[in-house]
Amino acid sequence: MINRLVSDLTRKEKLNLISTQEAQGQVQEEQTQKKASKQRHSSVRRFLLLTLNHAERRENVNTDEIIRRLWGLFVCHCIVLAKELHKADGYHFHVGILNSSAQRYSLVKKVRRAFPE
Repeated sequence: MINRLVSDLTRKEKLNLISTQEAQGQVQEEQTQKKASKQRHSSVRRFLLLTLNHAERRENVNTDEIIRRLWGLFVCHCIVLAKELHKADGYHFHVGILNSSAQRYSLVKKVRRAFPE
């Protein structure tokens, strides 16, 4: 039935129908690009790198405690933790975090609150 309707149209009407469908496709493509752009410019910071200086001065903080505190702050997918020795400064903890909830504007406050030492 649809084939008959399309075949009954004149050439001009067919071209008009095709251009209308193409325009609708372009509008949908533009809407998809806008949504993707909004997701890219989100305030969520997926990848974080933290440095906790002077690990030897942090008596109550070991690797397990750091991981436990970070799991409580963010929705973490992965945490990588390394302890590095600097000759002049002593030990530092370096923490890499893959997460889906760290907001750009509240991130620093949350981390400082979690590690007051």
